[in-house]
Amino acid sequence: MQVLVTRPLKEAQATAIRLEALGFAPILSPVLEIAAIPVRLPESLYDAVLVTSANAFVAPIEGAAPLAFHTVGEHTALAAQQAGWPAPKSVATSAKDLIGQLTHQYPHPSRFLYLAGRDRKSDLETALRARGHEIEIVVSYHAIAAHGFSDEASRMLAASAHGCVLHYSRRSAGIFTKLIQSAGLMQAAARVHHLCLSADVATPLARLAGVSPIIADAPNEAALFDQLTRLQSRLQSRPD
Repeated sequence: MQVLVTRPLKEAQATAIRLEALGFAPILSPVLEIAAIPVRLPESLYDAVLVTSANAFVAPIEGAAPLAFHTVGEHTALAAQQAGWPAPKSVATSAKDLIGQLTHQYPHPSRFLYLAGRDRKSDLETALRARGHEIEIVVSYHAIAAHGFSDEASRMLAASAHGCVLHYSRRSAGIFTKLIQSAGLMQAAARVHHLCLSADVATPLARLAGVSPIIADAPNEAALFDQLTRLQSRLQSRPD
């Protein structure tokens, strides 16, 4: 089965290796390009650093590594340690999970530094401020939207009735949707299968008629691949 991967290039290449090991045929067409913004961690005092994406470490971060920090996702935790940071104090599965962990671990008003992207959902910072915490935003990267699909991806979308598209973020799904509409590939998009990391990620796909996203059981790549394997089994068991 052909699988279209729309993640930023470095992440897409890593995903492609894992897909090939499972017998799938990955096609790469990043809809986002990650651009680093050089930063220096402020010397002001804060209780912990929060990081929700490995993209925060695309460029070296100047300043002393924090004594305490929390991440969303094991991939982000690994990127932090590769950047020379210690092990995180906790690793959440989602921003919502992180909010719950911080509420439990920091029952009194605290000060956080959030290493974030320029374009982001405000759920984390809004929830923490509502609980009386202070949060300082340090923008360390931004994501630039692609202007179109790769030639291989366009051919796959136009021709495939059994291909699949993996969606990892709400923003990338939204850009994918806009690219589909501008390329006049709405009918093609309805013929392929769409697998999403979460229901939130799938939200922009509602603008594409005939698309019924499949949602991973947990917001991680392993669960997404489980759905992909199940999908392939269902398709192979269908009579011709």
